[in-house]
Amino acid sequence: MGKFSEEQLLDNIMLYLVNSAQVTSIWIYLGKRLEGSSVFPPGTFIDLPIGVAAFPDPVFIPTPRTFLERIYKIVHWTDLPSGGHFAALEEPKLFLEDIRKFVNTVYDI
Repeated sequence: MGKFSEEQLLDNIMLYLVNSAQVTSIWIYLGKRLEGSSVFPPGTFIDLPIGVAAFPDPVFIPTPRTFLERIYKIVHWTDLPSGGHFAALEEPKLFLEDIRKFVNTVYDI
């Protein structure tokens, strides 16, 4: 048996299908394709605090930090040991712990 039970997989799929959430889950890919772009225009910098949880993903390799730092104000970065494309489902404790660390960094808690 794999990482998830059949029931967990069906539950996850149904969360997308029952309320048509699959449309909003893929809009960014369509939007970028329609724009004909895959990155921000040259010189763009997003000056908001950004946190990155870099889960190892066999499908989508995490973007290198050095590349993201050219565009984003990264204040929190964690290279996580396990997880994947559906990290919150695969490693919920690691995911929640990292979100809490990011929030504490941003709000100085």
